[in-house]
Amino acid sequence: MDVLDGRRFSWFGAMATPFQEPFLSAIQALSFARSVDDVTRVLRTQARSIIGADGITFVLRDAGQCYYVDEDAIAPLWKGRRLPLESCISGWVMLYGPPAVVPAISVASRIAHDAYRPTFVRSLAMVPVRTEAPIAAIGAYWASVHEASETELASLQSLANAASLALANAQLYADLQGAIASERQARESAETASRLKERKISFNLKKLCELQQAFDKFPQQKREGRQPVFNVPPLYPILYRPEAQGAIAGRWVDRAGQRRHRFYKLTATGRKKLVQQRQAWSGFKLAL
Repeated sequence: MDVLDGRRFSWFGAMATPFQEPFLSAIQALSFARSVDDVTRVLRTQARSIIGADGITFVLRDAGQCYYVDEDAIAPLWKGRRLPLESCISGWVMLYGPPAVVPAISVASRIAHDAYRPTFVRSLAMVPVRTEAPIAAIGAYWASVHEASETELASLQSLANAASLALANAQLYADLQGAIASERQARESAETASRLKERKISFNLKKLCELQQAFDKFPQQKREGRQPVFNVPPLYPILYRPEAQGAIAGRWVDRAGQRRHRFYKLTATGRKKLVQQRQAWSGFKLAL
C-alpha cells in the first residue's frame, strides 16, 4: 500500500481480543497516571506487548514539532529527537487526525526514506492521541512487511484514547496541586504577617506600659525634689521610628558628672508632618 491510510476507529471498535489482561492492566495504569512521565512509562512498558509490534514510540506535539519522548523497540529509533510536523508521519497524524498505516515503507512514495533507512522499520501504524486537535501520537513498527489488522489498530487507538484522558487528568492534577500550593503559601504568609503584627503590638504595648510607669513616678520624684528620670529602654524606642523617617534628628551629649543624654530636634520634614497632624487633630476636634 503506497498511501497513508485514513481509517478511523471508535474507542470500542473491533475490540474482541484486546480486552485481555495486559490491555486492561495498561488502561488501569493510565487511569492512575498523574504526569506525562507516568503516561510515557505505561506506554513504553506495556504497549508493545499488547500490539505485538517490534517497536513503539510516544510522540508529543510541541511548538510545531514532533518530539519523540520515549520508545520501546528491538533497536534504537528516534527517542529525544525533534522533527518538523510536516516531515514525518506522526506529524501528519497530529495535523490531520486519522490513523496512518504503511504496510511497506520501501515502496511508499510519501515516506521520508532517509529517516527509516538506518532503522529496522519496514512497516508501521500511527494513531493520534485525541481525535480532535491531537496533542500526541503513538506509533507501532514492524521489522518486516506487515499491514496492521483492524484489531491491532483498534488496540493502538484505544491505548491512545486512554492516554488522552490520562494526559488531561495529569494536567488537571497539576493545576490542582498548583492551586493547593498557592493557597497554602498565601495562608502561611497571612499567618506569618499576623504573628509579626501581634509581636509588634505586644512590643509597643510593653513599651507604652513602661513609659506610663515612668510618667507615674514623675509627681513623686517632683515632690521629693529629684530630677525625673526616664530609662532609655521605654522612652527612646518610641522615638526610633520618627527618627528613621527623618522627622526628628537626635544626638548624644556627654557632660561631666552627668548621665549621658540624647537630644532631639524637629527636622524640616518633621515640621511639615507636625503641621499636617495639627490640622488633622483640629478637624477631629471640630467633628466631635
